[in-house]
Amino acid sequence: MNTHEAVTWIADALERPAPDISAMPPALCPRDLPTGHALQDPLTALLASRGRGATIGWKVDSTTPAIELVGAPAATLPPQVRP
Repeated sequence: MNTHEAVTWIADALERPAPDISAMPPALCPRDLPTGHALQDPLTALLASRGRGATIGWKVDSTTPAIELVGAPAATLPPQVRP
């Protein structure tokens, strides 16, 4: 996976009217969470340079079996990142 190409693909996708990140080419998909997390800083920098503004916070998605018992949905990961 080429970080620059992956970040550029995601940024371009986010500029479309209906972004579909699931359409990301498999060669650009991060293979694990640490690799995916490594895309965040370069992606936010690229988005800011394109006029999207600075990052002011993060949405955190976390689940556990106990939370799922009360009806909260499990986090959805693309097939390439699922354990």
